[in-house]
Amino acid sequence: MSGPQVCTTAIQGLQFIENLPVFGDDRGSFRTWWRSDWPFADVAGLRVQQMNISTNAAAGTTRGSHIAPWNKYVHAFSNRAYAVILDARRDSATFGRVESFLLEQTNALFVPAGCGNAYQTIDDNVVYGYAVDQLWYRGDQETTVSLLDERFEGLDWPVSDRSRWIMSEKDRTSETLDVVYGS
Repeated sequence: MSGPQVCTTAIQGLQFIENLPVFGDDRGSFRTWWRSDWPFADVAGLRVQQMNISTNAAAGTTRGSHIAPWNKYVHAFSNRAYAVILDARRDSATFGRVESFLLEQTNALFVPAGCGNAYQTIDDNVVYGYAVDQLWYRGDQETTVSLLDERFEGLDWPVSDRSRWIMSEKDRTSETLDVVYGS
């Protein structure tokens, strides 16, 4: 098996990493999801300050789109998630563009600061984690954009019936990108 590879995306600075090495036997599996000496590690510029894990009991759990002023390295530790990234950087050539990815154990995403990170679980019991290059403190500048924003229309959500989405009140009542930025 060849090592991890970086794939370009349509969003400036967003990197999709595939072919993460996974070693399995009858006990389960072992994998490395990040190494500072991988060739793309310096390109991403991620100096990990905090790691976060989100557990999601049911398929259809839908989180985001959370825009933060820090870089994220995102990975599905167990089962599969449908990741949706929104470029919310006003000065970016790809501002407003949305891309989606299937996240599973053999891949990861580097999400640049200022891009929205959303996902929907495809399976039950998804563990979704991310490493960030800044410490989070209550009150930090993080914004949530509504997944009902027109930019998310036409995506192939695993659970397409929005009435079946399991969401937080914050995510359910967030504003569109135009309202957030006063456009």
